Amino acid sequence: MVPASLGFVAAPPSSGAFWWAVFQLAAQTILATLILVFYLAYVDQRAFNVTERRPHYQLANGTTVRVPERDWIPLQSDITTIISGAFNLLGKLYSGWIAVITWNYAFLLLERNGMKITTLSDMISLPFIPAMFPPPGYEPNPTEPARGHRRGGKSLAFGILLIMLTVFPASFSPPIATGSISWHASTRNISDADIITNIGNQGADYGDSNPWASFLTDVTFRPRYVQRASALATHAWTSVTDALDNPTTFKRVVPSVESLPVGATLNSITIPVFNIESFDWVTDGSDVSAAQLQYLAPQNTPGTIYSPTAGQNPTNPLQSTPGVLALLPDAPYNTTAAALSTTASDQQPIAVRSKTGIVAVAVNYAGNECDASIMAIFGPLPQNAFTATSKNVWGYAMCYVFAKITYSAGAGVCEACEVVFPLVVQNPAGEVLSLQADVATTQALYVMADVIGSLAASNVTLPGLWDNIEAYTKEVLVRGYSSAWTVMSEMLAFYSPLPSTFVSIPINTSRAVVDRRRLWGWFALQVLAFVGGLIFLMHIRMSQRYPISNPLMHGLMLDVNMSAENKAVARAHLDTWTEDFKDTFVTWERESSTSVLAITGPLKPVRGSE
Repeated sequence: MVPASLGFVAAPPSSGAFWWAVFQLAAQTILATLILVFYLAYVDQRAFNVTERRPHYQLANGTTVRVPERDWIPLQSDITTIISGAFNLLGKLYSGWIAVITWNYAFLLLERNGMKITTLSDMISLPFIPAMFPPPGYEPNPTEPARGHRRGGKSLAFGILLIMLTVFPASFSPPIATGSISWHASTRNISDADIITNIGNQGADYGDSNPWASFLTDVTFRPRYVQRASALATHAWTSVTDALDNPTTFKRVVPSVESLPVGATLNSITIPVFNIESFDWVTDGSDVSAAQLQYLAPQNTPGTIYSPTAGQNPTNPLQSTPGVLALLPDAPYNTTAAALSTTASDQQPIAVRSKTGIVAVAVNYAGNECDASIMAIFGPLPQNAFTATSKNVWGYAMCYVFAKITYSAGAGVCEACEVVFPLVVQNPAGEVLSLQADVATTQALYVMADVIGSLAASNVTLPGLWDNIEAYTKEVLVRGYSSAWTVMSEMLAFYSPLPSTFVSIPINTSRAVVDRRRLWGWFALQVLAFVGGLIFLMHIRMSQRYPISNPLMHGLMLDVNMSAENKAVARAHLDTWTEDFKDTFVTWERESSTSVLAITGPLKPVRGSE
């Protein structure tokens, strides 16, 4: 049977086709490199807005504003859109480039040896690795039984297969790069977004024109501040033992930050500092003086509250309930107006540095004696602990143990203090504040005993008691001093300029984290494709062939002038062609003006064609 032929009109050779192929390879390589740089230099570890490019945020006075133009950043969806668009463009470039390689090598193999038409179909339409075995062009030519292959046919087929295998994986690799980004919830601060004023006093005057003088002289006035301090401590702390877990972290309740979101940071604010430097249980009774033991008696108090009844009898918090504790002072609180100035501005700032003190802890009610056999609310008492008892006005004896501590007390300036809870600011964990003298220190050390008595009586947010006596003692001391210092500072703020500070507001963002190993793996495939492309171009150049630069246009160049008996073949659909002629062997012959596709094999008419 005479081979039929399908002709393609061949254009005159032009080097423009070669340079167009070079441009396609360069374009996809440059784009892949730009994607890599975009990932590493811009996306990785950067926070992007979630819903607005210029988000709204709330100021301390409750008003809502937008972030300044200088703080504009794109959305997370903007980044994913850019990445998707870049990979779509890269995919288009790869599709064109793969078409160039497959069509050029298809015709090269057809010219060199030929192949079955099904192999040709797989090569140009199914560029997957399974379809590449055996390599295209490896089948023997049935018209040349003696030679089987033209010279070098096998090595050429395997060489082309290797080049194609360097290019194809890159076209399927975008999921590796797109999946290398993980998004994490985060925040970014708008620096100096607002200014907080009136720090320290939020109208807590209780209708008194001179609260400081009233506190010193009016015993009915003091419980109001103790109640306020107890409420602040209950609001600011939970049952977590911060004093044990974060011993250098301190808190302050600031009502003027009530409208600020959690995470806002104040540039500078003074917060109370009570740092316990050492802690040991007293085992030798001589460490506790007789004067200190007198603070256990109901007619005395380590605090400041006295009953308004005749004689102004003290209300001793150490007699109130098991679980109460107090730092025993050197001397009782002086309640005479003559001994204390009624002018707040006359108060001298002090700081207590590394002072040794005794803490009394009420562990449970007891009989006449207090010993280890008494089941305390804390569980077993500390080993060999020194104990003492004191009867209250009703004749019940309270059992006490004692701890010797070294402590520092005063205040510290916190920079970048964070709002960790509504109304509550806290210095960053691990930051050690520099202790400074403060006018509220002396009063707070006395008031803290009354505050701890109120906290122990309510026991709303105190740490657990059982088998936790040391952590409990440390935590309650810090809370008592901090809340007492806060209310005393509010009182003194009536007579001093109220400070202010700038605030940085947090904005919810989404932070991108790039898995660099996956990203570099993806880029390695792009480099492999680039190397394969260079080898292809060098091969075409050295063979003095001009590449087919636009394979998709070849269908329009089909010459259907062929023998009448084979018109049915020309009219066949591609699927029918492949199915009915799957064993047909195809070769390519180049002539001076026309390249002819020669078809050898059994030509079968197509059902329903003319």
